[in-house]
Amino acid sequence: RDVVGAIVYAVLLKPFGKLPASWQKELEASHPGARKKAPVIYVGQSKLSAEERFANHLSGYRGSVIVRRYHQQLIVLDRWKPELPFAASPRLIKQVYLLAQRNRGNPAQRETAVAELFRKAGFYVYSS
Repeated sequence: RDVVGAIVYAVLLKPFGKLPASWQKELEASHPGARKKAPVIYVGQSKLSAEERFANHLSGYRGSVIVRRYHQQLIVLDRWKPELPFAASPRLIKQVYLLAQRNRGNPAQRETAVAELFRKAGFYVYSS
């Protein structure tokens, strides 16, 4: 999982109510503070560009079933300023951007940190 030069990326998934009931229960249990209308975000890492990794997810090549079935939009986090398709504070945007960059330390730890930032902001998060 520790890939030198990896980026952290995100994918906006379909709204909470459009996910399978079993996933909704899992999300509710792991995100007690999130609102039902909060965005659902998948966070991952890759040595590929975010666009290439997203294409792999969609084609099924080493991809997440969650992303393939329930994706709405790729969120490229390693470019200033990430274009988040939901409201977020400037502080959150800066923190996520800095963690998403290549060669900024252990990729698995950075992926976890980005996921936790989104969770603390009240979003539902899936992370690999």
